Amino acid sequence: MNEVGKKIWKTGLSLTFGAVAIVLAIGLLLRPKLDLTPAEPSHLPWLTDLPKALEQAKAEKKWVFLNFGGSDWCAACIVLDKKIFNTREFAAFAATNLVLVDIDLPLKKPQPEALKQANLKLSDQFNANPLPCLILLDSDGKEVFRMEGYEGGSPKKFVAAFQQAIERAKKRDVPRTK
Repeated sequence: MNEVGKKIWKTGLSLTFGAVAIVLAIGLLLRPKLDLTPAEPSHLPWLTDLPKALEQAKAEKKWVFLNFGGSDWCAACIVLDKKIFNTREFAAFAATNLVLVDIDLPLKKPQPEALKQANLKLSDQFNANPLPCLILLDSDGKEVFRMEGYEGGSPKKFVAAFQQAIERAKKRDVPRTK
């Protein structure tokens, strides 16, 4: 390559890198900001005691919904709380089908030591990793469905996934006649 060709190549390369840098900068400026401030507490009746939740589920013929999350550090958990748990769709579904149990594993948010230890124990017992980890139990405490992580989606799709899991679990428990 002669001197003129080298100069043209270097100029083209510089312009290409400059254009890429400008596009990246504009993309960063225009991208939607993710609000990671913890959600307002929902008005749903979240329990923190699994044995009491199992008793209530048996009495009311409902399913137990375990929500393992990190309310003050887990971005996906915070988004899930805002975009799903604080919606009418989820509230209506929960009211008729679920006993809700919040198993919070915060880093900075104060928690009574007994609750902190109980939540860590449940997290180990159910191998709740990654967070958020959502587990559906029958009223005997048997796991029937698990959703790990949250990558978005509408409340309608979220509720539908758990409705389908409940329907599948009911079909498994139907006594079969010969």
